[in-house]
Amino acid sequence: MEKEEVQPWLPIPNCSRNVLITRNGSGYVARRGGVAQFQTGRLTFVGGGFTGNVSLFEGIDGAPWAFSNGDPDGSPAVLVRLGERLGNQERFTLDYAPAHGVNAAQIDPDRFLIIGNAGIVITELYPAATEVITRDLTNPMGLARLSSERFIVTSDCAKPISPTQAKSMVCLSEINTASRTVTRLAQLNLTGSGSELAAGVGTAAYLYSHFSSQGIVVQFQTLPVMNRTY
Repeated sequence: MEKEEVQPWLPIPNCSRNVLITRNGSGYVARRGGVAQFQTGRLTFVGGGFTGNVSLFEGIDGAPWAFSNGDPDGSPAVLVRLGERLGNQERFTLDYAPAHGVNAAQIDPDRFLIIGNAGIVITELYPAATEVITRDLTNPMGLARLSSERFIVTSDCAKPISPTQAKSMVCLSEINTASRTVTRLAQLNLTGSGSELAAGVGTAAYLYSHFSSQGIVVQFQTLPVMNRTY
């Protein structure tokens, strides 16, 4: 980041969405319905059978998870806790419209936050239940957990530039799962419909998006009350 340089990390083509680096240093990538772990120079496939859009996130205990949004032809949206090898994964079917979900994060041992164009929802695994927080965000995509109550999310928004025109931008918002509220934090002059978020060390956070035709990474600081905790 300081040198503003990009170096190849894993020379595998056709990977999709976000790379996950867990707290033990393992890296995970999604590619064509499967997930692979990269650790100490070795690549191991640890998950498969995913359909649709696949995003990766770290659970509150450090375990890797995958969210697969399914497809309208019969495959439901699922959450999958990945194991050390194929066959060790735990799969949970979700009550969320197939092909509409985009990302997920863990709130506590039994509850997860799911975002997508079908709404921002809290899903409980035991017993299975779903509660909608809002359906007002357009194309939500990036999601990062800061605490059990606070999450940051990116979505599309528009800034009026004339009585008849508006400019597409990226909005950064906070989701509070305790108060069930969504608060806009910033409106960014970036191209929408393609952004990822990651919480860093301390109050640092990172946003990947596009400006014109260029992919860029933006580092910003979250408020002290929003520090990431587990």
